Parts: sequence; C-alpha cells; structure tokens
Amino acid sequence: MWTKALKIEGMTCPSCAAGIEKTLNQLKGVQIKVSYPEAKGDLKVRGNASLESLIETIEGKGYKVSSLNDHEPAIPEATPAKKTAAVINSTWQSLAAVRRPLPVVLGPSKKVPG
Repeated sequence: MWTKALKIEGMTCPSCAAGIEKTLNQLKGVQIKVSYPEAKGDLKVRGNASLESLIETIEGKGYKVSSLNDHEPAIPEATPAKKTAAVINSTWQSLAAVRRPLPVVLGPSKKVPG
C-alpha cells in the first residue's frame, strides 16, 4: 500500500471533487478523498495502480495535478516484538541506573564519646 497527497487545480465546485472521487474510487484498490476548498486529494492505493496512470485519469477530466508530498511515516511503525524489546531495554537501563552508586556527601567527622 502507498499513499500520496495530490494538488488538484481547476476544480470550480464541490461536484468536481465528487466526480474525481467517483471515477477513481471505482478502480480496484484505489481510494481517494478530494477536498474542493483545499484543492487537494489524499490517495491510498493497494495493488498495482501506478501514480502516473491515476494522475492521467484525473488530468483526463480536465484538471491539473501535481504531487504535494509522500504520506510515509517518518518513523516506521514498530512491530509488537520491537515494542516489547524496547520496553525490556528501557527496564534494564532503569535497573542499571539504580544499581550505580550515588555520591555520598559526609559532614565533618565527629567522634562519638564512648
């Protein structure tokens, strides 16, 4: 699966956005949510559809399309095993910190009478 934000220019009304959604959402594995006020579309694709062919489809309806950015997460989602390993590592680091000797400040030594 991949996602892409598209800038879509030339829409003159909300029906334009609905028409783009209707056309692309009929394609297998393709889902798009188009915002007329923002002039953008959020595209999600599962399968073999290429970005170029989808852009050509939108442009074939009379709109100008360009890519805004990739919607890839900056940090890949951690698997359960990686999450568990991170928790264990963090716990061991905390325990190691507790075991370290703390500096002790002693006051002046006094002799105990006795």
